[in-house]
Amino acid sequence: MMIGSSEILLILFGPVFVFVIVFWLWIMIDCLKRPDDRFKIGGKDAKLIWILVIIFTGLIGAVFYYFLIKRTDSRQDMLIGVALLASVVVVIILILSLFVVPATLCRRC
Repeated sequence: MMIGSSEILLILFGPVFVFVIVFWLWIMIDCLKRPDDRFKIGGKDAKLIWILVIIFTGLIGAVFYYFLIKRTDSRQDMLIGVALLASVVVVIILILSLFVVPATLCRRC
């Protein structure tokens, strides 16, 4: 059985897609739960503005929110973000390692 390029792309970018969705949801939940007085940028309507930015710009808005609002909160939040990113990298490395076949196992080589 031969693996085609579309299957390889699905295997490689599947974990990245899952990470993007989880990251976006994590940021959206933080924005919704955050009290109005904890927004450093935007004034009294900052929460509504950030919710709209995150919804309409997707990952880009979530990244901006993370670096401008969320990351400035605490070191623990930054560690959670790094842990999510590291877990995605590990999953991608593990998946890529499935495609590396040692020459001793290859009978046609």
